[in-house]
Amino acid sequence: MTGTLGWLAVAAAAFVASHVVLSAAPLRAPLIARLGEKPFLGLYSVVSLVLFGWMIAAFAAAERVDLWVPPMGLRLLAAAIILVAFVFIVAGLTGPNPTAVGQERSIAAPPGGILAVTRHPMMWGIVLWGIAHLLASGDARGMIVFTAMIVLALAGMAHIEARKKAALGSAWETFAARTSLVPFAAIVSGRARFSLAEIGWGRLGLALAIYIGFLYGHRLMFGVAPIPWFSV
Repeated sequence: MTGTLGWLAVAAAAFVASHVVLSAAPLRAPLIARLGEKPFLGLYSVVSLVLFGWMIAAFAAAERVDLWVPPMGLRLLAAAIILVAFVFIVAGLTGPNPTAVGQERSIAAPPGGILAVTRHPMMWGIVLWGIAHLLASGDARGMIVFTAMIVLALAGMAHIEARKKAALGSAWETFAARTSLVPFAAIVSGRARFSLAEIGWGRLGLALAIYIGFLYGHRLMFGVAPIPWFSV
């Protein structure tokens, strides 16, 4: 079930739908009650990996259809956005975050670092990654996959917000009042303070190192150079 843009669209839709359906309370709660939380998470992971693999295989097999040629200015803008996305993702994965699975206890700590920017750094990193690739790719295959990833991340934030509010009650309300879903909204409103030092120089350095590695090796790994003069 690969080889055409149609099958790629079906695979991408199935990948997004699986996350939305399995995360929805009417199905998630009964499955956890019947299977237990860890087996449910295992099932969730297996389904996600299988469908993600299908989407990638469908992407590789589908014909390339160039809809437009992105100008160099947009490609440079995309490269800059990707750096911010890597900071969000690295900081979100390596720091305490009550929105992450199993880290609910960290909700009692004063939100700082990347959480002062947004309480969903990982998800916003994926959104920014998708937007950057939409800007830099005029390929129909890319449009399908990157749009699917953006929709998935936005839907994921909505599910997390609802689930954490129901599970954590007043503690979540306090945390949400001191942070923001939209990046930098809490800082602009004065509810949080931006500090690169609080994000962590080590995290920033790691994000930069990963960014340079991907930027330099993108052609070797994916066949496309984001910036022609900066690649192998």
